[in-house]
Amino acid sequence: MMKIRPLHPTLLALASAMPLMAKTPASATDSTTSPEPHALVERHIQALGGMEDIQKSQTGTLTGTFSMPAAGINAPMTVSFSSHEKIISKVELPGVGAIQSGIIDGTVWMMDPFQGPRLLEGSERAQQLESYHPDAIRRLPSFVTEMSSAGTAEYNGKRCHKVNIKWKSGRESWDCYAVDDGLLLASGGKTSSPMGEIEVTTVIKQYGELSGHKMPVHSEMQMMGQTQVLKFTGFDTTPPGDEVFTLPPAIQGLLKK
Repeated sequence: MMKIRPLHPTLLALASAMPLMAKTPASATDSTTSPEPHALVERHIQALGGMEDIQKSQTGTLTGTFSMPAAGINAPMTVSFSSHEKIISKVELPGVGAIQSGIIDGTVWMMDPFQGPRLLEGSERAQQLESYHPDAIRRLPSFVTEMSSAGTAEYNGKRCHKVNIKWKSGRESWDCYAVDDGLLLASGGKTSSPMGEIEVTTVIKQYGELSGHKMPVHSEMQMMGQTQVLKFTGFDTTPPGDEVFTLPPAIQGLLKK
């Protein structure tokens, strides 16, 4: 994002930052074995309360901050969503302006002071859509063609089971699920951007509870030698009004062309 080249971190990390309810803890697994990949996904989902609770909690507004410590950037961030079909995020960069991005009924867009308004197409669009759909969260065949165990790794001082994923969109990524509690600890892969494909690794540093929902409250992304930090401190479960999801005039103009 720095060098005045934003990479729109809000959509890159939100798949792991959507508020997910937690009611029952997951049981620990043996770190010396490699559980079946789908079993790891289901264990993670159950540790967060199950898919029914996940879908119920996918409406509301998250508030927090986006920062790049090395560049001295710390900006307020808001993410509003109504299921997986309506999501809009905004980062207010001090002295620069707003970076906005959204998914609204299949239209995927971004807008910032550097590149202006843009409709996402092709792999960029597919990547964002597959990040939020319930079937994608469960890594079902409607989105994923193959999952394979890749041994264990360590992130944030914790061991995790690594899983390689091939998506129908052609993208390849990986997840790493904590050995002790089953929660997603890290994920990564190549991400499409205006500058081409870039390697991104996201580590969930901390889970917490906001408004009774367990979710990642501190995530850090490594990309292009930069560290980007997302921290969420508030969650309003009130359904956002329809006006929140109104497409900006500049995006509406692009759609009419």
